[in-house]
Amino acid sequence: MSTRSGRAAAWSAVAAIATAALLATGLAPAAAAETTGPDATAAAGLVPLPGTDTFDGTSLDTSKWQRVRPDDAALKVADGALTLTALPGDLYGGTNTAKNVLLQEAPGWGSWEASTTIDFAPSACCQQAGLILYTDDANYASLAFSGRANGLGRLFFLREVAGAPTVPSPIDRPIAQWPTRFSLKLVSDGQQITAHYSADGVAWTPVGTPVATGQFVKVGLFAMAGTAGAPAIPARFEEFTLLHDGTPPPPPPQPDAAVVPIDWRALGDSQLSGADAIVGEVLRNSNEYALTTWWKNKFGSQASGYLNFGGTGEHQIRPAAAEATALATALVTGTYDAAVTGVPEAEARAKAVRLIGSLAKAHYANTRGGWSGSTSWQGALWAALAGQAGWLLWDDLSVEDQRLVGLMVETEADRFIDYRVPYWTAADGTVVSPGDTKAEENSWNSMLLQVATAMFPEHPRHDAWMTKNVELLLSAHAKPSDVQDATPINGRPLADWIDGWNVEEDGRAYNHDLLHPDYMATMVQQLYAGTTSTLAGRPTPAAALHNMELLYGNFVDHDYPSPPYVSPGGTIYLEGSGSVYYPEGTDWGKSRRLQFVAVDAISAAFGVDQAASRDGRYWLELHGGDALAMQARSTDGRTYLASDDDTYNGREEWVAMHAAWSVLSLWAVQNGSFRVSDAPAEALDDVVAPVIEASVDGRPGPAGSVRSPARLVLDVTDDAAGVASVEFRTQRGDWTAYTEPVLLRPGVWDVEVRALDANGNEAERTLDRIRVIGKATGLPDHAADAGSAASEEVVEE
Repeated sequence: MSTRSGRAAAWSAVAAIATAALLATGLAPAAAAETTGPDATAAAGLVPLPGTDTFDGTSLDTSKWQRVRPDDAALKVADGALTLTALPGDLYGGTNTAKNVLLQEAPGWGSWEASTTIDFAPSACCQQAGLILYTDDANYASLAFSGRANGLGRLFFLREVAGAPTVPSPIDRPIAQWPTRFSLKLVSDGQQITAHYSADGVAWTPVGTPVATGQFVKVGLFAMAGTAGAPAIPARFEEFTLLHDGTPPPPPPQPDAAVVPIDWRALGDSQLSGADAIVGEVLRNSNEYALTTWWKNKFGSQASGYLNFGGTGEHQIRPAAAEATALATALVTGTYDAAVTGVPEAEARAKAVRLIGSLAKAHYANTRGGWSGSTSWQGALWAALAGQAGWLLWDDLSVEDQRLVGLMVETEADRFIDYRVPYWTAADGTVVSPGDTKAEENSWNSMLLQVATAMFPEHPRHDAWMTKNVELLLSAHAKPSDVQDATPINGRPLADWIDGWNVEEDGRAYNHDLLHPDYMATMVQQLYAGTTSTLAGRPTPAAALHNMELLYGNFVDHDYPSPPYVSPGGTIYLEGSGSVYYPEGTDWGKSRRLQFVAVDAISAAFGVDQAASRDGRYWLELHGGDALAMQARSTDGRTYLASDDDTYNGREEWVAMHAAWSVLSLWAVQNGSFRVSDAPAEALDDVVAPVIEASVDGRPGPAGSVRSPARLVLDVTDDAAGVASVEFRTQRGDWTAYTEPVLLRPGVWDVEVRALDANGNEAERTLDRIRVIGKATGLPDHAADAGSAASEEVVEE
């Protein structure tokens, strides 16, 4: 074994765990640093990592390299070198067409170097080749030599952040003065990365200014010819060397608090029946499709390990997160049926767990450049889906996957603490986002925070998360009059919570420049707070029900006449029919049903359907019947045929998600204790019962008695959620609300007291037998009367 290969083998363990310790992206560029003298670029003490490649053999080692926009005809490995043909294409600004960008993970800790030696003879702008640090096409830094106009050659260390490129301090001189064989090197000291050039591999010259370590997550090689019409030319790379100082990786980060799993012992296990059972049938069918056709097409070639989703965007992550939620929900509620899916429950559980762990692993909290991030619009929804799926199957996850899920949820929740909530229309009436309600995103962002607060009730940032959660819940479907409404809700006047509105006064919502029932249906995301809270054994914020009766009534009873609306006019829900009327048309397709199935099921679960002329279960049978009829057309449980008009790319997974939300909501209310709390946001997870202090006010009598008139005095306090009710009873009679001290007639009294706080935490107290002596003269008629023999007058001798 050669020294090079021996060292590479010794470092294979380090490479295997590298991604677990990689830093998150988004660091600001470091200030320029002096890089003079031989120590600045010395490689003393560094050893090769497995990414080092001497390009032996006749093909690219795909265990080391991944390619962006591969072109096999322009890549060759032969004679101990890699040749990349610099094809027309670029990465500069918005032009992202460069072929064969070769990448591998950059080390995430310690000092390291990446270097190469290149034979390259550019003659025109902008033929170039060199080393690259890369996160994506809009975030990279390239150290390269390039041809320029007017016979010049340029050495540069370019960086592009969020699509904005800069080229600090390039070196330009006539191209004839540059060698055609040269070396390039990127050097990280653990804090910043500097760029260096050498004509002979001995003397090194710094290039440009440093970038921060961790800002770009991959490192590799590239060659391209730009977009100015320069001919394709070869760039021959003699080797790629990746060295590291040997320091061990830091311990993997842990969430700042422990996840509290669902207490399944506190929940029942009864199955859904009647109209409610329809959503269970829809979910089982979608499980069949997910575990057979969908899994085979998506992951059939991935036999083991974390799944590769093929990207970090909506159409790679959201479908997988939706199916993870659907499978987990079916499994924990007893809805899953192997006889329907044809897949044993153990296999279904294993696939669900693999989806959950893979989603968490691919999140930006756990993998540099992973999905979501500080500016992500939809990432919170995906994290809410994946996080809740993980919470549902918590005991099935490995310790490592539990850590990954916890970090994913915690990191997503933290990015909303200082988040500025958006609105369709500002409080002063200014339309901020024409034709685009923010109900959808506000409600799904609240879903993430509801999951986070349920999973982490003891987290140090729990109260900040819950406060933002309440704000998002109230804002999601706020109406114009809300901005002046002083009614207290969850600790503040409603008007103090919100800065605008997202639906009209009657509940209409507009998106895609349409009055859009599909986006009015996002009310289910707001109501879903009740599902998560009930599973956690905690009260649902009153904010979750805000304006929900209004929204549901709009579907059932609001008349949209034609004109001005599309013929024939009428209500969105059609009496006796599973079809739906779209007053201004729709851009997704009229065959959609599951969003309305979810509206019906979840509104019925939480009782916001009762003011409508027809309740949720009436409509659930109709809309759910349509959904089942659609599924009956196929043999693998899918809902849509190719000819159906729903244009959404992830429409089957969308069905599974809504079916899961419906099942879990109905099941949680049926088997748990759904209750609503108007406690302040920071006290919504308070589980401490009120404190009851009781005394009898009266002159002491003999043998521990009290002389008449005597009064029962109760003092009940609660330092978090607040006292909601205090009741007492005597002689095991009826419970009576306590509002003021109670006069006790002469007699012997058995007194019980109970008190509830706003979260439903109950305190009870039984008082020792109270003996009141004296005459009852002068006592008011409302004085407590023990009834029975104990109420007989006791006269002091």
